[in-house]
Amino acid sequence: MTDTNKDLTAAALLAGLGVGLWWITESFPDLPEGYPGPALFPRMIGVTLLAAAVALGVTGLRPKRRSAAARGEETAWGPPALIVAVVSSFPVLAPHIGVAPAVCLTCIFGALLLRVPWRAALLLAIGVTGVLYGLFTVLLGIPLA
Repeated sequence: MTDTNKDLTAAALLAGLGVGLWWITESFPDLPEGYPGPALFPRMIGVTLLAAAVALGVTGLRPKRRSAAARGEETAWGPPALIVAVVSSFPVLAPHIGVAPAVCLTCIFGALLLRVPWRAALLLAIGVTGVLYGLFTVLLGIPLA
């Protein structure tokens, strides 16, 4: 299977998951006075999955550069495994150091493992933490413990 086919297959799966998630939440109840109901966050995830599907589909249709293996470069399995480990550490860290610091650390280390320059990784982590804090604590009134 070519890289293009893999990308398009993954995009179709993500799109199916996103649409399926939205469809499943159709039966969720609405709250009175216009408050967001229990369908809000699953639908946000569904929309994010659809956006990722579109991005992956567009990437899959673009002409590809030669892969690292085709150029004779060594491919590494270490960074993906480390990224999974960093993201998996979040539920362990959050109860001990708080959600905001755990989000910040997870973003920094994940970005650094993806070879993002440290200044950009720091700005990304601060931005993501700020957006999550603003969304939950300020906008929705849900404190992040």
